[in-house]
Amino acid sequence: MKKSVLALSALFPLLLGGCMSATASEPATASDYKVQSFKDCQLVSEFVMTDEQRQAYQELMETEKKMEQLQAPIDAIEEQLDQYAADVERLTKLAIEETDQGVYINKAHLSEQKVASQKLNALIAAHQQDFDALGAYGKVISDKAERFKQSLDAQLKNADFDQLHIKGPGEQSHRCYASNEDAS
Repeated sequence: MKKSVLALSALFPLLLGGCMSATASEPATASDYKVQSFKDCQLVSEFVMTDEQRQAYQELMETEKKMEQLQAPIDAIEEQLDQYAADVERLTKLAIEETDQGVYINKAHLSEQKVASQKLNALIAAHQQDFDALGAYGKVISDKAERFKQSLDAQLKNADFDQLHIKGPGEQSHRCYASNEDAS
């Protein structure tokens, strides 16, 4: 299958393999960065990035760093969010029971479910500005990723690949994930 367009969702994991900083004290140049495409873990093509591609890539990586900073407060409450959501779901199932004879409501569990829902809503409200900032910045990273993707399109338009790797300064190896192997 020909890949003339690189999907944004597939772009981020492959970029994580890239390296932003040079190992020497000199700034990295475009020739320090290579794009490698793989098909079934076999190298299909490799080319040195142009200055435009390197710049677009570095801007994307800087944007990703800021995105990670914006994500940190949400990551910090993720376990608590998951617990409250699980509590709400569990208590809802306990509160409302449907049988062939009718629907039964357990008011004690319904009351507990209401408290759990209030806790969940309060936690979300307390972090609403974090969610809003992350959502707003999503457009910025999407635009940077699109710019980088477009900079690669011409050189990859006829390539048949299932993975890309950005090889940065001083980087020696790349782990290829077979299509049947879990890449997470």
